[in-house]
Order: sequence, then structure tokens, then C-alpha cells
Amino acid sequence: QQQQQQQQQQQQQQRKRQFSLGSVFQSQKKRRAIGGSEAIDVGDAGAPSAEVMQTLESSFLHVLDILEIVFTGDRQSLKWAEYSPLLRDSRGGDTMDYRRLFVAIALLFELMHETLHRYAPKVLEFLQSATQLSNYQAESVRCWQNYVKFVGVARLKPLLPAVVGELLRLAQRLRPHALEACRLVCESLICGLTEA
Repeated sequence: QQQQQQQQQQQQQQRKRQFSLGSVFQSQKKRRAIGGSEAIDVGDAGAPSAEVMQTLESSFLHVLDILEIVFTGDRQSLKWAEYSPLLRDSRGGDTMDYRRLFVAIALLFELMHETLHRYAPKVLEFLQSATQLSNYQAESVRCWQNYVKFVGVARLKPLLPAVVGELLRLAQRLRPHALEACRLVCESLICGLTEA
């Protein structure tokens, strides 16, 4: 019986690791490279390998720093020149494609779902900055949802005033032009945090 419980726990943990990231990690073994016909091996499991996850976890803060350099437009940094083309608006110019930035951040949080709580204060500062610099775009809501969901309400208690304050600002700024996103922030995030 004890052995069965252990097996069930292991299976539950394995299922948690194999969460869905939409079309990012399909069960296909091969994909075509961008602009070419070369195939890239992405594995069988449909989820990142343990080695990829270990690398991501050890470099998570570095990734946040690079993203922050890019969205703040720190042109003095060598990282800006290297990574800013990835997040530029496809219509041209030097403007940031915040939709793409927030999709990348949300996926990063999904990948780090088991350990995001360790970085909760730093991630909060990062999200506040990204949200403010984007002029409170609706695309940031998914990032906030992932942040609250993966860090967890209990672990957010010390940061609750800052989190709720930022979410209230976001809702207020979304209300005139993105009513559905505003409703999502109010109902699923603010109410969930204040009722807990």
C-alpha cells in the first residue's frame, strides 16, 4: 500500500512536469527550422528535458535581467544590441513589441512554475516595470495570472500590498479600452488575492 502511494505521488509529479504550453512543445519529435528545411529535435515527452529545466532555473535571473535591458531600452548594454531585435515590432522601427514580450514572459513563468516562488520579489519588480513601461497593455494580464498562480497566494502574503496595488493600477488603465481584460484582473486576480 505504501509502495502504491509512492507510485501515485511519482505519477502526479510527472504529470505536473508535463504541463501544456500550447503549441510551443508539441509531441512532434521534429520541427522545421525558421527559414530552412533543417529539422530540430525537440524530444518525445512534450515537455522540456530535465537538463533544459536545470539550465533555465540556474539562469532565470539572468534571463529576467536581459529582458529588462531590452524593454527598458538600455542601449549602452551589449545585451540590448544582441537581444532587442527579437522583441522589436515587426512593423519596423525601434518600437518594442510588447505583445511578444508578454507572451515570452508568460511562457517563461509557465516553464518555471514549480520554482517561481523562489524569485517572487524580483519577479514582482520585473513585472511592475514591464507593465508600466508597456503603458499597462492588456497582454500583461496573462503574466500576472501566471505569477499569482505559480507563486501562490500564501507565498505572496508579504508582497500582497504591492501586488494588489499594481493590479488595481492595471485594471484602472485597462478599463477604458480593454473591458474584458479589466474584468479578468478584477475577478480572477484582485478578488482572489483579497479573499484569501
